[in-house]
Order: sequence, then C-alpha cells, then structure tokens
Amino acid sequence: MRKRAGRSGWAVSAAVGGTALALTAAAMVGVSSASMESNAAPSATVSATADPGADQIVCPDVAGELTEVPAKAENEVARNVALLEMQIAEAQTRLEATVGQGGENFVENAILGPLASKRQAAIQRIEIAIGRAGDAPDLNEQELATCAVEAGDAAAADPSATADPDATDDAAAAEESAAADDAAAEEESAAADDAAAADESAAADAAAADAGLIECKDLAKYVPAADVPEQAQDVVDENMDALAEKEAAAEQELAEAGNAGAAYVQDNVLAPLEVQRVAIIVRIGLAVDKYSDAAVEDAAEEGAAADETAAAEETAAADETAAAEETAAAEETAAAEETAAAEETAAADEGAAADEGAAADEGAAADDAAAADDAAAAEDLHKALKLVIIVSSCSLA
Repeated sequence: MRKRAGRSGWAVSAAVGGTALALTAAAMVGVSSASMESNAAPSATVSATADPGADQIVCPDVAGELTEVPAKAENEVARNVALLEMQIAEAQTRLEATVGQGGENFVENAILGPLASKRQAAIQRIEIAIGRAGDAPDLNEQELATCAVEAGDAAAADPSATADPDATDDAAAAEESAAADDAAAEEESAAADDAAAADESAAADAAAADAGLIECKDLAKYVPAADVPEQAQDVVDENMDALAEKEAAAEQELAEAGNAGAAYVQDNVLAPLEVQRVAIIVRIGLAVDKYSDAAVEDAAEEGAAADETAAAEETAAADETAAAEETAAAEETAAAEETAAAEETAAADEGAAADEGAAADEGAAADDAAAADDAAAAEDLHKALKLVIIVSSCSLA
C-alpha cells in the first residue's frame, strides 16, 4: 500500500528531479551590531556627499530605532541600513542635478516620492530579518520612510550672495526694467513654456528610473512557523536569508541598468532572480518534507511498539484460557469432526466458487486503489509545482 500520511504542502522533490541549480552568495555589507544598540533619540540622516551650500535631503535615522539586533540578523540588517544610506545619496545627487527644473511638485513627485517607496521596502526587510531571529521591532515604516528637503546655505554655495546693498538695489532696478520690456517678456514666456515641457519630460524620466523597485512574493506567508519542523528551522532560516540577498542583488543590478527597457529588465534581472528563487524554495521544501516525514515515521514506530506489547499481553491471557478449554474442546472436536467430514464435500464445491468471486473482487478493488493513489500523487505534484511558480515570481512595483 502506498504511503500518503505526513505529506506537507511542500512536496516538491519530484518536481525538480535531478536538476541542480547553482547559486552564489551575495556580498555582505558588515557593520557592528553595537552601532544599532544606541539608546539615543533618532536623528535625521543626510547624504555624506551632499554639497553644504545646496538644499539637503533629510531622512529619519532608521538605525537609531534598532535598539536590539539578534546576531543571526546582523548581516541582513546591516546590508539594508547601508542600502538606506545609498538611497539618500542617490536622491541627493538627483536633487542637485535638477535645481530649477519642474514645477512646485517636481521634487516631491520625482525625487522624494520614489525615495520613500525604496526606504519603506528596505525597512520592511529589516523588520522581517529581525523577526525571523527574535521579536520583530514595531517600526513606524511610513514615518521613517518619509524624507524632506531643507534649504541649504546660499551664502556658502555662492559667495556673491553677500554683496553690498547698493548692488542689490541695482539688480532690483534691472529686473524692473526687464519686466517693463514687452518684447523681453514675450521671449521669457516662450522660454518658460519650453523649459516647462523639458522639465515634465525630465520628471517623467526620473520617476521611471526610480520606479524600478522589485517586489517578490513573501515566502514567509507561505511557510507558517507552525508547519516548520524544529530540525528544519536552521535550513529554512538560512535560505530565507538567501532569498533576501538575491532580491537585494537584483535591485542593485536594476539600479545599474539605468533606463533600460522592460524587455531587458525582464530577461536580465527578473528572470534570473526567479530561477534563483525557485532553487532556494525547493531547498526549503525538501527540508520541511524530510523532517515532516521523519516525524510521521517515528510516531508510527512508537505506535507499532505499543501494539506489540499489548498483543503479547493479550496472547498470554488467551493461552491460559485456551489451555483450560482444550480438554473439553477435544471431546467436542471429535464429534464435530465426524459431522464436518460429511459436510466438507458439499462445502468444498461452494467454497471454490466463492473464492473465485472474492479473488476477482479483490483484484478490481486493488486496481481502483492504485488508480486513486496515482491520481492523488499527481494532484500533490501539480499543487507543489503551482506553489513554487507562484512564490518564486517577482515584478516591478
């Protein structure tokens, strides 16, 4: 009879057969966990590469909120904290490169909005990493992800800003004269229209470049902690970390691709990432299945041992009773044998016919059971393949 007990939703070993998918580990960004254990109030974070005289992008300090980071989560947390700093630096560079462009909402829509989306994703990954190793922190993701622009020191950026009052008056007079010139006003209006069109195009390009945030299915939702055997926990944790590393590496590749088309991103970033995720998910499934089946087998062995003990006790009691009854039964048997001998001939013919019918029924039942087992196994395999495909998928936000 085919074994069907103990199979989990992660029965994927048959799906991969002998296929081997090679994976490489992403580079680790190392920071000391001690730097995340400060009890000081969180402060704003600015880019270290910003021009002191330019407007500054200022963001809440996420690292200051991480009062306790388990050793097992340090690498993943450190990598995402470093990624947060890199995101601020990239946004600051774009802010300085687009000074004077766009309308009043240009900075919010083309720079701060995309930056907030990226930061929120990184903060969520930090929460997940810590939660897998201990108690997840209760971070205000939206508040910590939101950044602002503070005006820079205009005097430091442009020494001429300290000119004397007479020079300021002359400049004001020149501006009034230019405003009175109708021809100049018309030219300025036309130039402003052209500049506005160019700014809108630049804003669209910048938004498209920043919109490349990769979103993958969260495997933790498909692997409830209660379904993971204790023996498989280390393997599951290790491979969950590997999933996060692969996603971070893909985001870096996407950033380096610049304004590459959708086909390029699909073929060179998303498709390789999904292949890597399939291999990792299969490893998790095999570990969960292996130890789930082992637990079922252990329980079956314990039950069999208990059954054997009970059977031995029942046999001993039955032997004592049988010994007492054998003497009386011997006399009754002798008489019964004479009667049975007469009946055996007639019963033999009937028994032969009954055996043939029973054998035919047993053969048909066995065929039906085998067919049912085959159908159930095929259904399990189909579900496992479908689950792997769903969980391994990624897309651009």
